[in-house]
Amino acid sequence: MKICFAAWYNALERTVGLATIDIVFEGMSSGCATAQNRSVSEAIIGLDSLLTHAAEALYGSIVDPEVDVRRTAEPGRYEVDLGFRSNIGMARRASLSDVPMYTDPQPAVVMRALGLFPHDLAAQGEEPAERNCIEGALPLLLALAGREVSQVFFVGESVDIRAGLLGLFHVPRSTYQLFCNREVRSGFAALGKALADPAVGRVLILDRASGAVIAELTAAEIGHLQMPPESDVKLSDAVATVALQLADPVFRSDAGWLFTDGSQRVCARMRDARFLTLVDNGVVSLAPGMIMIARMRVQSTQTAGGLVTDCSIVKVLDVRDARVHLPMPGLP
Repeated sequence: MKICFAAWYNALERTVGLATIDIVFEGMSSGCATAQNRSVSEAIIGLDSLLTHAAEALYGSIVDPEVDVRRTAEPGRYEVDLGFRSNIGMARRASLSDVPMYTDPQPAVVMRALGLFPHDLAAQGEEPAERNCIEGALPLLLALAGREVSQVFFVGESVDIRAGLLGLFHVPRSTYQLFCNREVRSGFAALGKALADPAVGRVLILDRASGAVIAELTAAEIGHLQMPPESDVKLSDAVATVALQLADPVFRSDAGWLFTDGSQRVCARMRDARFLTLVDNGVVSLAPGMIMIARMRVQSTQTAGGLVTDCSIVKVLDVRDARVHLPMPGLP
């Protein structure tokens, strides 16, 4: 009986909040239906996908986003609503996490992280200009103006983004999460494609409640909204002193030597030329089980297929045989 009740309880859903904006594709005539304008119809679909994936990126499975896009009587104008269906069972689990963002999910948080919210001009005027504080993925895209990100620094719940000589852009972590989300960026790119259509003069995003312009996009922003070319990106590159134990007999191979760090196997290339000379000439004899204190460089790269890590020993500091040598402290 308890199991049945739990299943029924988890299935219950409730609606959480509602965020509303209007989007206007200026220049469309009254007789130009969305279905007859491929770029505009793709932009609407892209906006739907953008809002859905943005909500999922920030809230995971805590909410079930619902996007409603309605055409109005005004040519080229659409009403866009974002609401959440919150599963009560998932909401209860979120409450146990004691993280306010998850215990009280709001569509307005998603809109703010996207930059689709009315800005307080007075508050913006009080913000020091040199900090380059930006809230929202869309304003960040427009500020970067198509330039590639060169460095990312994580500072607490904020992220500093550098692009060439532009300096640092200080953004909330939620903005960064959506800025680097493929589906969100694809949705913004669809808006850019609509601007390439001669029938569309500009795209306006409005706050429905006040009628204030949230964002104005023209053909000049097409390149800013495009999906960037993807390439391998180095995530970390560090050299540290490590203790490794030879796992297999050593052979001269560029494929790397096999070690264990006491809990997992490590494959590292030997780049210490002097040490290799000693091994090749029989001055130093190695056998499985020997412990090596070394300076090891670890480079991690994000590729299209996932994470790739390359380990290389740049300097061998000490070689120990547990059967012969007394235990000694490690070296700094």
